[in-house]
Amino acid sequence: MKQRVCAMKYRPKVDLDKCIGDGACKRVCPAKPNVFELRVDPKTGNAKIRVARPEACTGCYMCVQVCPRQAITITER
Repeated sequence: MKQRVCAMKYRPKVDLDKCIGDGACKRVCPAKPNVFELRVDPKTGNAKIRVARPEACTGCYMCVQVCPRQAITITER
């Protein structure tokens, strides 16, 4: 079954001050392509999640539910 891509109906945002980069949001995201991408800061070596493809967000809120630091919010347009 194909995922429908919403034209920016939902807007996910990651608070980088709260993000611990564990990747839980990326693992549960059902969107194809995945909304999230794990990036490592070359200066600190710390991993952080970033929103790479916000247009792919389906608004399922699974990422919000699994984030251990409540670093993700989704707003509707």
